Amino acid sequence: MNGLRFVVELNSQQHSASVYGNNLLDLAQSLSQMCFDTLHIREHPIFFSFEADESLLPETFRYVGENHFVYATDIPHWDCEFPANLRHTQKRSDISDETKNKLLSENAKALYAI
Repeated sequence: MNGLRFVVELNSQQHSASVYGNNLLDLAQSLSQMCFDTLHIREHPIFFSFEADESLLPETFRYVGENHFVYATDIPHWDCEFPANLRHTQKRSDISDETKNKLLSENAKALYAI
């Protein structure tokens, strides 16, 4: 994901921060250092979307917790890679079927309380 930039705005009663980085592991590490510890992230309903070809997804899930990630289709963006990115996620051998189910279904249900 060369050149990928993300910005996360966090606002709560206790914390406010903008986090910049180049990949999901950067994001996880920045969040834990800047305004949350990993325990805080694991215990609260904070969700992140992910790109299917991120090479550090398994490490990021272990660091932050797989319950905090949802699949991003990027629809209706002009550079949308759906459905190829969905198939890529489904075929990844470095992510368990249980984790894939969370990423592609269960976590979104939790995010939207459905």
